[in-house]
Amino acid sequence: MPRRTNPLQKLALHIQQQLDTTAEVHESEMLMDTQSGRQVEVDITVRGAFGGQDHLMSLECTARGRRADVGWVREMVEKHRTLSTDTLVLVSGSGFSEAALEKARFENVRAVSLQEALDADWTRIVGKENRLFLARYDFSPTGAYLTLREEPAVEFEAGQDTGIVRAGPGGEAASTIKELGLQILNRPDVANQLMNRMNQDGSGTGSVDVTFPEPLYAHDSDGRAHELQKVRYTFTVRRATGPVPLSHGSWQGIPVSFGEGETGFGHTFLAISEHDRDDVRATFTYTDPETGDERTVHFGSEGQGASDSNPDQQPPSADQTE
Repeated sequence: MPRRTNPLQKLALHIQQQLDTTAEVHESEMLMDTQSGRQVEVDITVRGAFGGQDHLMSLECTARGRRADVGWVREMVEKHRTLSTDTLVLVSGSGFSEAALEKARFENVRAVSLQEALDADWTRIVGKENRLFLARYDFSPTGAYLTLREEPAVEFEAGQDTGIVRAGPGGEAASTIKELGLQILNRPDVANQLMNRMNQDGSGTGSVDVTFPEPLYAHDSDGRAHELQKVRYTFTVRRATGPVPLSHGSWQGIPVSFGEGETGFGHTFLAISEHDRDDVRATFTYTDPETGDERTVHFGSEGQGASDSNPDQQPPSADQTE
């Protein structure tokens, strides 16, 4: 069964991920009803440690055009009485009636509404920008030129599927020339250099030199291993971009912006929270056009996602030459 979702639920998911960076946050999770034994869908779950004990917080969201009433609060409270929820948070895009808030307080349930944006002059985005553009850059290696650590040092073109080994000529294969090139071109530090050379129409070509902190070897057609001094990659790059119209609000006192639109990543949902002027956190979700999978990217004070490289190894050094 496909997951049911709406913009408010997606906003709650992303803001919770930004607030609880060490917790496990999931959307549309199925929890076991201890009374009936059936699986019950919960909009968002947050798992973490509280006071040394495992803790499950569940969020339920309603995006109706009117304020959430006491009936909805009562329905959600009864739903979670037989679930493993430790803390219940109810999220309404239009606020709560007085009776609903009174019922939530009585049941020790947290009620969260998306209020109008705070008057916070220090923000960079919330309340200031009507839309943001998200751009996708696709790098494609077109050639690879090897320079060997031999005399004389001659540069020659290698096939994209040429194997590379580490830890000596008899070592195990680490990757191919093409795989290494894609890894290099998609590194944020390298990509930022290359994006500065883009043409206005979103296309570009160039080359980048790659050297290595540890010995790497390539095999020739006779099977002999040669240590690499450097690899020069030529590449093409294309940029696709599009706008995300923004709405602004306040999430438990934190200024937030959110919206969805067609960007270089396809249909995209974006959420931004500003904790202070130097602590801006953003999350965007898009559907991968090749696989159909939903992907999420995080930016902010904790940095962007996990690196594709091995944290125990120093990355290759790359210098743009054209």
